[in-house]
Amino acid sequence: MKPRNSTLGLIAALSLALLSACSIAPYEGKYRHEDGWRKARVQAVGSLERLESTYGYTCPQADKADKKTPVAVVNYQGSGRQRTQLMLLSDKTDQKEKTDKADFKVDDLVYANIKQCAEPMIRRVAE
Repeated sequence: MKPRNSTLGLIAALSLALLSACSIAPYEGKYRHEDGWRKARVQAVGSLERLESTYGYTCPQADKADKKTPVAVVNYQGSGRQRTQLMLLSDKTDQKEKTDKADFKVDDLVYANIKQCAEPMIRRVAE
């Protein structure tokens, strides 16, 4: 029976090591995948009124936003396929990153928090 216990222990240790190797390091050391941050590309920019019929279901906070609120639609890789997310923008500047949220254009590269669609997007550079 002892060999079986040590075999199970070895399997458990290897499984833990494999899971640890699969975890994703935070982007730029601060945007954690587990918190919802994804590398994304802006696909469209416009008003909520114009884009909500197609993409609004991806952003629960859109229900409470003014129809004239600027929004961006982003594409990101999720679960092995391309996904789309509506992100709310505003004219305010995010003081933490000094990013003018309403100044995004199609094909801009960003970090987008897909769990919080009202969270400011952060510009990123191509790798």
